[in-house]
Amino acid sequence: MDSRKAKINVFYAEQSPVLKEKLFADMMSHSGDWPDDRAFLLVPEWQKADLERAYLEQPGANGLMMAEVLSFSRLAQRIFSEAGGAEAKTLSRAGKAMLIQRLLLKHEDKFRRFQRLAQSPAFAAEMAEVMGDFYRY
Repeated sequence: MDSRKAKINVFYAEQSPVLKEKLFADMMSHSGDWPDDRAFLLVPEWQKADLERAYLEQPGANGLMMAEVLSFSRLAQRIFSEAGGAEAKTLSRAGKAMLIQRLLLKHEDKFRRFQRLAQSPAFAAEMAEVMGDFYRY
């Protein structure tokens, strides 16, 4: 493991253009320190593409090799892949539906309103879809 300390800078500004200018200048200063120093700009998913494009349009930006724009989910994927957690298996749609149907049948006394519907695999599949939507949004 590398013994160097990671440095985290948090920037805040009332005006977006001022903040972008400061962030991009800081990122460009790190891109010249290859291979010892890297810069990551952590942004919400919906801003990633726009900020990446804006960074690359800056004069003096040397690409995204040493200064990278990442979303929260992409950073999590990177961390999990480095730590070995990316290999965890996830349930397929059919597996989720089977699990939900089994739970509905096993606990039918608690889900009395769903007793009739619990017999239908289509209901369990629809329930899995709805739960997936809740997770995503």
